[in-house]
Amino acid sequence: MDAQKTKPRIADIDPSLILKIKLDGPISEEDWSRVGLSILATDSDQTLVLFADDNELQTFKARLMAYQAEPPEGQKHPQYESFVTAISEIGQIGPEDRIGQILKNSGFTRPEHFNAQQSFVLDVELWQPTTDMAQIFTHRVATKLQELGGKVISEYRGNAALLMRIEASGTAVRGILELPEIAFIDSPPIPDLPPDELGEFTVEHLPEIPTPDGNAGTIGIIDSGLTSSRIQGRPNAQHFEQGQIWNNMETPISLQSDVKAAGQPQ
Repeated sequence: MDAQKTKPRIADIDPSLILKIKLDGPISEEDWSRVGLSILATDSDQTLVLFADDNELQTFKARLMAYQAEPPEGQKHPQYESFVTAISEIGQIGPEDRIGQILKNSGFTRPEHFNAQQSFVLDVELWQPTTDMAQIFTHRVATKLQELGGKVISEYRGNAALLMRIEASGTAVRGILELPEIAFIDSPPIPDLPPDELGEFTVEHLPEIPTPDGNAGTIGIIDSGLTSSRIQGRPNAQHFEQGQIWNNMETPISLQSDVKAAGQPQ
């Protein structure tokens, strides 16, 4: 864990800490919260990704040290035994872990595979422990990227994802792969669907509409989604008595039968 403290400061922001912890037993989310650690992700093999700042890390390390010490007087077992014994391994997420599947399938499995002279447009997904930390994380990545000659094309902050699209050289990509705030870096997804041709669809493409049968019923559609600001002449009871409704073009549509009569039981 101390190795993470060697990460350089960027723009006066303390390095954040992302831990990868493998479990042999269950630890509830409440137990992690008590030591100030937030769960960012879980894997099927009971590997957790946790976030901590420096104060929270000290609390966590204090529990580990208390477990390694002699049990307090009057106790048979070390402190926090159930908590600590459930942990089998504590490590860090490395640059290789941050390379996404699309890039790996294209042969980019290690940082050195990114050619320094090549330009890349990539999507970056960041961990998002809290709203405040999301701002710090994006600032940290953008600052490092700018130092290495890259740039942020766009950014998205949502409840479920924190994303950045970047343009960077291979050197810049290798640099930001070192940042613990980054969950994955990958190529932008390619849609599975073929190009949509509806953009060229005009009224001329519509088929001829046949004239309805003389005995066909009449259907009236009343749209209640209009506001008074969109209708210059608001419809009133007289309009409906005359068998008219109003459409979104602010003009009355005449019906072939009286609306009131149509609504009466036969």
